[in-house]
Amino acid sequence: MIKVVLALLLVFAVSSLAVADDALVLPQGVFRLRAVPSYTSFTQAYDKDGNLKAVDPSGSVTVMSGAFELGLVDPVTLGVQWAPGYYVASSLSNPTGLPANGTGKLINTGAADLQIGAKFEVLGSQGFIKNDVARLAITAGAIVPLDSYDANAEWTNYTGKKDFRAASVSDYQSYGIGGKADLDYKINDMIFLNFHGEAKYYLPNESLEFSTIATYWGAYAGAMAGSYVGYGVPAGNSVAAAGFATSQSPLTKTKTTPGLVTIFEFEPHYAISLGGATKINLGLPVTYDMTLAGTSTYNSKDTTIDATNILSIGPNASLFTLIGPLPVEIEVQYSLPIMGTLTNAISTISLQVKIFGKVY
Repeated sequence: MIKVVLALLLVFAVSSLAVADDALVLPQGVFRLRAVPSYTSFTQAYDKDGNLKAVDPSGSVTVMSGAFELGLVDPVTLGVQWAPGYYVASSLSNPTGLPANGTGKLINTGAADLQIGAKFEVLGSQGFIKNDVARLAITAGAIVPLDSYDANAEWTNYTGKKDFRAASVSDYQSYGIGGKADLDYKINDMIFLNFHGEAKYYLPNESLEFSTIATYWGAYAGAMAGSYVGYGVPAGNSVAAAGFATSQSPLTKTKTTPGLVTIFEFEPHYAISLGGATKINLGLPVTYDMTLAGTSTYNSKDTTIDATNILSIGPNASLFTLIGPLPVEIEVQYSLPIMGTLTNAISTISLQVKIFGKVY
């Protein structure tokens, strides 16, 4: 049962389009505000051998993301990024393998993690070291979890035939730190190449998981031949008070020690001038996401959380222009998977609306 229910948690490894990266920083006093709605769908997942299999459950999620950046001084930009941001809506099939205690509908909504950081252009036209051909930027930041997830409440929703969440939309429900490095090489006024790398480390988290409760009550529902079907967790979560043993699936918290999350990306950029300040920007990022193995500790037993990876491509096009005195950029991107292991084969279409302004 535990493996069946854990499989459904793969659904929540879904991420909307991450805000594109390069080694550019904003001029002093200039801000950029981004709104990024996106739609992600998934019907298959990669197994440990990289083969595509039907995923259970499958479906789609709609996410509203955003970011705000401000050029503090020419070489330094401060930023707050919420991408993925708020999971607005979802359409998911109910997973097989859950005990028949209820008929609640699986959903995926809530606030994902917030990233706060500062970007330093070490090398470049606005950098600490001036260079008009190459740019190098380093970003350091922190990750703040925003979602409040209560597995007991969600199990009660499930058994009460209400909408329920099987996991938090937060990556690990814990704080983290991270760093990014971007290197741009300018070929000419129209073309530059970007090489991007990042790593994120999350603190261990200890919490009660939905899968633990489902396994616990699924086992007892079976043992009692359905006599508890339709019931949730008794008051105080006490099955022992009802006369049942709890040795095989205790209702105890699971400690998760995440593996390092890494991203490597190569993206050629091409700009077409349409006259004046108006131009079309084209990009073709090839992205490799890899999460190293972690550890899950339940009932004093350690289990390895397998490493995952996915290679994807995300062609994008944007139009930069002036609306009156206000610079605006509108970008469309479609991201699709190429290969991977132990992760969902997700496809995402997103729209970015970027508004620029000057504060000082």
